[in-house]
Amino acid sequence: MSHLLQPLAIFACGCLLIHAGRAYARATTMLLSATALTLSVTLGTLLCQRIGQ
Repeated sequence: MSHLLQPLAIFACGCLLIHAGRAYARATTMLLSATALTLSVTLGTLLCQRIGQ
């Protein structure tokens, strides 16, 4: 039984790491998207103000 335990533990750790990696990637992507959106909105507002003046 103990010889099955080690590969199983390694497999479980691998799965956890993959899930953590995916969650991290998703969070990073959302953060980058939000930052890009904020930047574009800010730039757009600035441009509109410049054109309006």
